[in-house]
Amino acid sequence: MNPDHPQDEQTPPSGAGCETLARVITRLGQRYRHAPPPLSADELTRRLAALQLAEAALRDLTAVDGPATRPAQVAVMGPTQVGKSTVVNLLLGRRAAEVSPLAGFTIHPQGFALPPQEAGLAWIAPFFPGWERLESAALSRDRLDCYALHLLTGETAGMPPNTVVWDTPDFDSFRAHSYQRGVLEVAALADVIVLVVSKEKYADLSVWKTLQLLEPLQRSLVVCLNKTGEDARDVLVASLRARLVELTPRASGIDVVAMPYCPGIDALVTAAPPPEAVELRAALRRALAGDDRSRRAAGVHRLLRQHWAAWMEPVRAELEAADAWEQSIDAAIGQTLNAYRNEFLEHPQRFDTFRLAILELLQLLELPGLARSLTRIRQALTWPARQLLDSRHLKTLTGRLRGRAAHDLPGEELVLRDLLEHLLTSLSRDALRRGTPQAPGAAFWQALGLRLAERHAELTGQFAAAAHRHHLAFQSEIEAAAHDLYANLQHKPALLNTLRAARLTTDAAAIALALKTGGVGLNDLLFAPAMVSLTSLLTEGALGSYMTHVAGRLKQRQYAAVEREIFNGPVREALRGLTANLDAPGLFGITRPEYAAAEQALAEWRDD
Repeated sequence: MNPDHPQDEQTPPSGAGCETLARVITRLGQRYRHAPPPLSADELTRRLAALQLAEAALRDLTAVDGPATRPAQVAVMGPTQVGKSTVVNLLLGRRAAEVSPLAGFTIHPQGFALPPQEAGLAWIAPFFPGWERLESAALSRDRLDCYALHLLTGETAGMPPNTVVWDTPDFDSFRAHSYQRGVLEVAALADVIVLVVSKEKYADLSVWKTLQLLEPLQRSLVVCLNKTGEDARDVLVASLRARLVELTPRASGIDVVAMPYCPGIDALVTAAPPPEAVELRAALRRALAGDDRSRRAAGVHRLLRQHWAAWMEPVRAELEAADAWEQSIDAAIGQTLNAYRNEFLEHPQRFDTFRLAILELLQLLELPGLARSLTRIRQALTWPARQLLDSRHLKTLTGRLRGRAAHDLPGEELVLRDLLEHLLTSLSRDALRRGTPQAPGAAFWQALGLRLAERHAELTGQFAAAAHRHHLAFQSEIEAAAHDLYANLQHKPALLNTLRAARLTTDAAAIALALKTGGVGLNDLLFAPAMVSLTSLLTEGALGSYMTHVAGRLKQRQYAAVEREIFNGPVREALRGLTANLDAPGLFGITRPEYAAAEQALAEWRDD
């Protein structure tokens, strides 16, 4: 292991781990390109470039053949009009790359493979995914998703055999962002980078930003200071070296070759290249000889670690927003359950469950003329339950419940429907508030708010159906309470006979008469004077304390049933399910398991 770089030899994560990282980074790159988060233009450009480089570097690391069996790769890079194509030709000892005085003339990566290439050029297959390999003459300025790779023949002009030299587009022109990917693909593939600059361009910010971007990979570097005059040569080289020292601790091992300005140098490439070209080839050979591909994993790891936190910033904001949404659901459900307790269970004018139990008790008492009427009432009340058991009627019933008039609803259902509507409105308002531009996770909240609005009617129907199912299912608890009361009365025969006496019979008959004639609805019946009188007689008599106990137990069970069968069941599940497959501009869509898997894969990158 290199003592200057104690982490230079590392074992990357498993194949699946690398695939996870590559998949997440690819997704990040797509989202940053097509629906970027609110960032400054400079920061967005920086993140996109780092993502593209990381994606290419991971591809280089995990290619099927592996870096060890690939020909040596040399990337000639630099800003516009510094003579990159000319330097390529000087290295190759032939006019292979087309040169032009026009800025931004080269916009496609073009590789030139020196013989012998025993395995041919099949090794290129994993690289430039989605791009087409063409002949140089077929490359078009109207199409950027293509590249060229040529197999040269003849002498290698002092260059190491089995080497590929790449001519790359610039990275500082107005259009550079459109063909940046090609530059970074080649940079990730390279064993040695030959940076070509001129006296006009060596101090440009774009040059040093590019070197800073590439530095974590720690590819071998050779600098060609092109088009320099003899009088300024030493000063320029010294200034450039000083900048390199600021950039990297490896500066002392970087060769800087100053190439003189020569107007006819392209004509001298094959005939009589300047001695500096020979010096540049020698520097390149030294760099290639000292390259160790076993350190590539460490370089990729450094690159990922350096940018990971910034890349994941919007992803974490989305995941935190998803957590906040679940917390909002829990808080809203808690508040709604409290409101249900206060507005129904503890509300003297609304809580009708115990009175329904009294009605059941009246039938069990077999009061004259009343049992048959109450049987019909029960049949009318339980008909929807029988229908609900048939799945063919479920959708129809849901639709009917959604449109049911308030006066047709049992008291509990009416309260629940209002509370559930308020819960949806409250959550929608909260999502709208959190979705203001520039807020953390704003894209998540905006997409969620839109989905809430789109599915409001559907959710209302689902919740109404859940409330109705609960209401019907709880009838068995009401009946059980009535049987419990009746069983207790049977142990008190004198009281039982008293309840069957004239006053109770009269009150019950009045109730039965109202029901028979249709003069009062069920909701009105439960709070009619006769029913109130009957309930008071039972609760204030010898059975009073036990009646209070039964009423309290009914409340507890009804609250537990509502909590379990409505809010912690269909309501919570439906609201949490709203975040599934959210897709909107600005959303990254990386799930928590994907995020955790990527974090784990990065953590598994270990020292040997």
